Amino acid sequence: MSNTRHLIHASIAAFSILAIGIVLGVVLDRTMLLQGLSDPNAVTEEQQLDSRHQDFHSELAAELGLSGDQARTVHEILIRHQSAVDEAWVFVHTQLESVIDSVTNEIEAILDSAQRERLFEFIRERHGAPPPQTLRNPH
Repeated sequence: MSNTRHLIHASIAAFSILAIGIVLGVVLDRTMLLQGLSDPNAVTEEQQLDSRHQDFHSELAAELGLSGDQARTVHEILIRHQSAVDEAWVFVHTQLESVIDSVTNEIEAILDSAQRERLFEFIRERHGAPPPQTLRNPH
């Protein structure tokens, strides 16, 4: 029973780390898409990411009431798993983008040229970005 209990705790911990990474990735992605990062004086994407990771780690440590040693260990755990989270996020983001492109292209195929333009405007208004590249080629 003790092994089962340890396995459950380890699984919960691993899932929690993955979930935290995914949430952080989604928040960062949405924030960067909305802000655009077009200011030439803006800090680099890597600097922003490092700052946000540090902020997140500090907030997590404060929220959980971690000791200094615990906070350092949690930080090390998150850093150690960050590349796996990043890889998972790239995969999920790529798959999601592909599905959205497919759905949008299917909708676009039944629209006339004026409706397609309104669709593109609708997407720009909702997402603050131009439609995917595949949508820019009129039929």
